[in-house]
Amino acid sequence: MADNSISGIESQMERNRSQYRSATEAVNANRNLSAEGRRSELARLKNEADQKHEQLKASHKQAIASERQRLYESAFSYRPISLSPAEREKSYRDAYTLAEASKTPADLQRLAARAIRTNDSALETAVAQFAFDHGVDGVLVEDDPRIAALLEFDATYGGRASAQAKFVRALALSAPSPGSSLPPAHAPLG
Repeated sequence: MADNSISGIESQMERNRSQYRSATEAVNANRNLSAEGRRSELARLKNEADQKHEQLKASHKQAIASERQRLYESAFSYRPISLSPAEREKSYRDAYTLAEASKTPADLQRLAARAIRTNDSALETAVAQFAFDHGVDGVLVEDDPRIAALLEFDATYGGRASAQAKFVRALALSAPSPGSSLPPAHAPLG
């Protein structure tokens, strides 16, 4: 049974690249093949490796989307048990409307401070979600482990990644090529 976690799929991608490299080395070393036979076998191996890689890439993309959605919902869920579902929805909608009305990051920071001061969890969650969704720095409570986990995930897998992180991810997810030695998907540059 295949490991469908993000790291499991990344391992399968690396294994696919490694198997492709080994197979091409074996074909190139086989002196019983004609030049045409070698080209044909290399083309077949490349096609198979590329097909498997595309399947793994699609699975990887889905696993990332699912995990990000899980982390996002965890970070920004508002579920006080003292309110009915309808009251929760109205309370959160009102709080999010206040956050949307903010014109500047300073307005959001003041709103976040007010939410903390008044112990208004709906407003605190709505401000954090609005700030996250709109890339407003300095407002998120990064010491909240749920938000920290989402930020770390995004930094690693794309959402808010730096150019360097995106480059490393692109390399790690690239299709197999003979003789290439790509870093593992989680390896930093350098």
